[in-house]
Amino acid sequence: MDQETQFNMRWTQLLQACCGILLLTQTGYSRSAPEVSLSVREQRGAGVWIGSIGQKPPSGPVTSYQLLTTDERVRLDGQTGDLFTTGHAIDREAQCPAELQAGPCLLQLSALVNPDAEVINVRLVIEDINDNTPSFQVSNITLHLLEDVPVGTRLELDLHVSDLDTGSNGAVKYRLEGGAGFFSVEPMGPAPVVVVGRQLDRETQETHHMMLSAVDQGDPPLTGTVALLVQVMDVNDNCPAFPRASTHTISVPADTPIGTVLTRIHATDADLGPNTEVTYSFSPQVSQGDQALFHLDSRSGEITLSASFCSDSPTKHLLKIWASDLLSPCPPAVTNVTVSVLPVPGQEQVMDLKYIAKVHDQTLMLREDEPVGTTLAILEVRNPGAIRAQPSIQGDMPFVLKLHQGKYVLVTSDSLDFERQRQYDVLIVASDAKDASIQHKKLIHIQVEDMNDNAPQFHQSLFHVDIEENNQPGVFLMWLSATDADSQQNGQVLYSLGSDTPPTFSIDSGTGLLSVVSVLDRETKEYYNLTVLARDLGEPALESSATVAVRVLDQNDNSPAFLTSEFIFFIPENFPQFGNVGVINVSDADSGDNGLVKVRLLNVSSPFTMDNTLGILKCTAPVDRETQDRHELWIEARDQGRPVRSINARVTVFILDVNDNAPKVLLPITNHSCLTVLPSTVPGTTVARVLAVDEDAGLNSIIHYQVKPCGTVNTSPFVIDSASGNITLAHQLLAEHHKLHQLYVTVSDSGSPRPLQATVWVHLWINATAGPCRVSTLPPCMPDPYPVPQGTCAGRDPQESKNSQMVFILGLSMMLTSMVFLTAGICTFLLLGCRDRKTKIKTNCKETEIPLKLIEAYDMKDWPDVQ
Repeated sequence: MDQETQFNMRWTQLLQACCGILLLTQTGYSRSAPEVSLSVREQRGAGVWIGSIGQKPPSGPVTSYQLLTTDERVRLDGQTGDLFTTGHAIDREAQCPAELQAGPCLLQLSALVNPDAEVINVRLVIEDINDNTPSFQVSNITLHLLEDVPVGTRLELDLHVSDLDTGSNGAVKYRLEGGAGFFSVEPMGPAPVVVVGRQLDRETQETHHMMLSAVDQGDPPLTGTVALLVQVMDVNDNCPAFPRASTHTISVPADTPIGTVLTRIHATDADLGPNTEVTYSFSPQVSQGDQALFHLDSRSGEITLSASFCSDSPTKHLLKIWASDLLSPCPPAVTNVTVSVLPVPGQEQVMDLKYIAKVHDQTLMLREDEPVGTTLAILEVRNPGAIRAQPSIQGDMPFVLKLHQGKYVLVTSDSLDFERQRQYDVLIVASDAKDASIQHKKLIHIQVEDMNDNAPQFHQSLFHVDIEENNQPGVFLMWLSATDADSQQNGQVLYSLGSDTPPTFSIDSGTGLLSVVSVLDRETKEYYNLTVLARDLGEPALESSATVAVRVLDQNDNSPAFLTSEFIFFIPENFPQFGNVGVINVSDADSGDNGLVKVRLLNVSSPFTMDNTLGILKCTAPVDRETQDRHELWIEARDQGRPVRSINARVTVFILDVNDNAPKVLLPITNHSCLTVLPSTVPGTTVARVLAVDEDAGLNSIIHYQVKPCGTVNTSPFVIDSASGNITLAHQLLAEHHKLHQLYVTVSDSGSPRPLQATVWVHLWINATAGPCRVSTLPPCMPDPYPVPQGTCAGRDPQESKNSQMVFILGLSMMLTSMVFLTAGICTFLLLGCRDRKTKIKTNCKETEIPLKLIEAYDMKDWPDVQ
């Protein structure tokens, strides 16, 4: 486009804009402009028809339309007044923010209607679709409830759920998953309300992991989720308890030193923290003498000898001990400890014990991973003759005494396991040699120390979880839990994700809550395999792993896409019915029904249809290039998802010519037309012309003229130009040429595979007079398709011949003049057509004008009128 043309176009646009603004101003002062109300759903694809602002019938002056309001989201057809969407989506939430919107969401437009220069206000109502998911302010919620909270307690969460849509699309209902009857949620309300449905018990279940969902009422409904964790807090609702075997029997020598720890009792409380503190005391039934003889530690439960046994002391002491929880009104738990005092034999027996293993507070500390055969202590009997047999260990114990060089070695006989049994009271007994009722005893306390010999374990190695794409960042995915049989830090578990895990996912190291921190897109990636590691805090740390298979579920978030925005096909006009015109390539990145696309024609009256099974455009009716040389179609691709998404494209089918029209002879009009040629005509002079046209195109319309003999050999002095149809005098006329010459002319096109023909008789009468020529009969070699005019070619007087000469000269002059005007008209037409095509190209018009159709009606004059 040259600079002058650009300047003219910009100047014209500026004038139109100024005129529109001036007219809009004048209209506003004079009267209110008419208003047209239209509506459109948000997020529609490009090319969707919204409505028409056309106000006038098609008759009368040509009406044009122009938007005065600049908005790239809509397009106005300047000829029809139809309003369409563009590639820039209309977003109701962006146009009308919720905090500023009180009524319907409007897009105000103004349009100028010519030629009356009328301004129309367009009130475009943007209708809402369910394209926004309810969202919570946080990614997870944690509640702390006492385990004695009453059933039916309502907990209103200080939580706002937002949905930018309106109406039913923005109204949410709440749903709770994983409550197991302990919790439920009220479905309606401005904020979620959680209701306690069953009595809680921290000792049975300390944490409750649930999923709180907000579901809008759109079609289809969209869901936002948040993880809800209820931490049950302890109350002092459990009483202390001794193990079932609550009776303890111990035997001590009468000469046991003061301060010796005789035994230790232990009661448990299922509560936590201060609620588990147990206080030990003697029952009031224990005598004052026994309370003075034995000391009970109220905190640890250790019973020590606080005084020496007297000779007159009883040999058995029954101690009833209470375990009480001072913070609760529970009755105390009771256990009995029987202490048997062994008399000192006449011959002093001494069993000395020497510890080899680590000792703490007179207790052997033994690691659970010590190998079998580990030496713990050495027992030496100073007077072997004082015992009846070698010492032995009472009960089934994982220990054994081995005699080595006159001494007894205490060694482990089986592997130890802290998780199975944490402490042992090993009693070594030897019977007195003189009195079998007297036993010499040695008590050894052994505490098993925990080692990190158990790795955390998940209850299954593979987990499956589904999540819809376009999720809210930070949404809860699932809760993973691993258990560790070890104690203290050896049993504390921390969670992490494998090094190959994408940053899209994260896990809480303490709780094992797996969440999605960014938006997932199924079309980018549909499946994720995450490695979750559970690692304890032992030394060395142990870990195990599980796999979480995440499947991203599809949403209908992709519109169908054509391979191109405009399809162009070419078919011949003899195209068979139900033939395949061409393939319409369309795809949809979604899956399932969301990606199932059907294509339909918007032009219901066209001779074409879509075969969605094959994706092919088919021709359903005959087409004729001479009637319509191309067909402009609009097609729509629509998926089957919810909400439905669609896109439009244009299809242009050009009809190619076939040679189905024979040439039409325009001049002469009939087979009886006749011209008079003077004998003085100079050789090379054009005396007549045969003119024919062909309604086909291309080679099928190129015409060739030829004179063919009919009956006898043609001896006519006239020849015809094969391209132009001009008949000229070939050589000087002689006397024998002064007669009527009848030429049989064939007009053939250049069509393929078979040219078509037309024929016409050309009658030339060589006569000195220019009088009118008449032909009444035709040679017998051709049937007469035209009516025969009356008259003859003979019997004329000289005056009539002279008049004929004048008529011939006048006709020849008129023919030449007509040819000049015809040539000028053709040139003008070609120049205007060229200029029109250039203008269309410069204005980026996508319509392509192909002049393939000939005019049916020809206004031609016969030879006598022309020549």
